[in-house]
Amino acid sequence: MTGWSENFSYKYLKLLLETVKNNFIDVKFTEYTGLKKINKPMILLRHDVDVSLDHALNIAAIENNFGLKATYYIKVNSGLYDVFSKKNTAIIKNILDYNHDIGLHFVLCDKLRKESLSTAHISNMIDEDCFKLKQITKIPIKTISFHRPLSQFRDLPLFINNRIRAFSSELTEWYLSDSRCCWREGEPLPKFTPPFEKSMLQLLIHPIWWSEKHLSGPDRLQIFFLNKTIKLTDQQTLHFDQILSETIPSVKRTNAKII
Repeated sequence: MTGWSENFSYKYLKLLLETVKNNFIDVKFTEYTGLKKINKPMILLRHDVDVSLDHALNIAAIENNFGLKATYYIKVNSGLYDVFSKKNTAIIKNILDYNHDIGLHFVLCDKLRKESLSTAHISNMIDEDCFKLKQITKIPIKTISFHRPLSQFRDLPLFINNRIRAFSSELTEWYLSDSRCCWREGEPLPKFTPPFEKSMLQLLIHPIWWSEKHLSGPDRLQIFFLNKTIKLTDQQTLHFDQILSETIPSVKRTNAKII
């Protein structure tokens, strides 16, 4: 894979965030439509929580220390974390307390992805998931991102179901992401200093890839897998491995038996 994946440590992340703080105005997705023109470039900080709310909370705390605000897109029907557990409900509330927003990270399982679901049907599912997530946040869910979006949801306008769609073309003219534990456009840090390509950047950071020590994507998933399955039965471990593989099919954990 081409791109840059040399440093996914918190030390490097803090350097990125410090540079962002110095050169951009941080804006939540829900604030975007009400903004007036400003002289400084804007940045939309986005986090898709595919795998771990614990990792998300770590990033949320780091950003808060820099006075930065972001949007955390959380799954309601994840096989890797239960949003309704006491621990994870507390984590979501802590993220909100750090002055971040919560959005829905909408996902269709592989089985449903193969079915010919209508756009109206999927829109109803989105509403249902937002309602469930609202039971935790106690505030309406006003923004959404798609996990591995279906083709009919790739080229939609800014709003879907009256909610801001993170990957709309209007918000992704300048877009950088650490997907697959790799910065496809090269090292990100030099891109956060003037001169800038455009006046607004959307920066997508997946919390699972980051920790105190730099690790490759496969090694990161392997450690996560081992920590989560240490007390599981063989059957439960196999099931967890299948879900992890479906969630991030493009990165195979070290020593994984599932392709």
